[in-house]
Amino acid sequence: MKEEGKPCPYDKANWLSRISFWWLTPLFISGFKRPLTSSDIYDVSREDKSAQLEKILERTWKQELRRYSDGQSTSLLRAILWAFRLQWLFPAILLFISESSKVLAPYLVGQLVGFFIPGSKVTTTTAYIYAVSLGLVGLTQMCNPLYFFIMQRTALKMKTAVGSLIYRKVLSLSSQSFYQTTSGQIVNLLSTDVEKFHPAVENIHYLWLSPLVMITCIYLIYQQCGLASLFGFSVIVIFMPLQMINAKLFGHLRSKIGQCSDQRVHMMTEIISGIKVIKMYCWEQPFSSLINSLRGQVTTF
Repeated sequence: MKEEGKPCPYDKANWLSRISFWWLTPLFISGFKRPLTSSDIYDVSREDKSAQLEKILERTWKQELRRYSDGQSTSLLRAILWAFRLQWLFPAILLFISESSKVLAPYLVGQLVGFFIPGSKVTTTTAYIYAVSLGLVGLTQMCNPLYFFIMQRTALKMKTAVGSLIYRKVLSLSSQSFYQTTSGQIVNLLSTDVEKFHPAVENIHYLWLSPLVMITCIYLIYQQCGLASLFGFSVIVIFMPLQMINAKLFGHLRSKIGQCSDQRVHMMTEIISGIKVIKMYCWEQPFSSLINSLRGQVTTF
């Protein structure tokens, strides 16, 4: 019988406890008093159960299958993003506040320092406004860890949902369909490919926010330095196409590496399943050379 773990306090925590991470205080206190053990680990939150996440993704994936039956294209990525749309769209507000405060903080400091320059036109009331605003900007920095917590949790949900969907699909494959794929491909999907959700989901909002931050910074620098600021911007413009080319090349190489990894994992699975026959006929050296050659294909890229 499965042993029940400690209920996750996140499920019963209020909104203030969640945004301040106060619900983790009992765990921190226990860790301060004594070394933590496996019995101190909380059970998975109700929202993070694999069965619950699989149902959410399966619902949207069935919609994609209906599109396929109507002659339209299907996309697993579209199904994933739509299934967890509320959980990855809301943190965009937190990131916008956090990045805006990083841009405003130097500007407010500059305006506040300008108040102490002899002959400054900044009034005392305006200086107090700048000081209070600078303090509020510092408080908004708590949005940054909250954003990464939500996005990492969302990435984990996507990873779990996709893994559960793949596992269910493998169990329902017929013998003929199962032989059309390799065990290495399935293992790579569950162990390597789904791990890419973490860096991708964490940085997805920087795709639209980074250009806005860059334009704002260039405008503020232009006000202070004039045309000299455009030289720094020109460096970014020159290197941006190079970064895009490198990213495309890296994606192409990563695809080839994935294919080689599929072959290697499939071969290792076949070797392990037939290890008795290999040992009986003393075929260790030929199969070892075969695995090393497959590994060598990865290093040649």
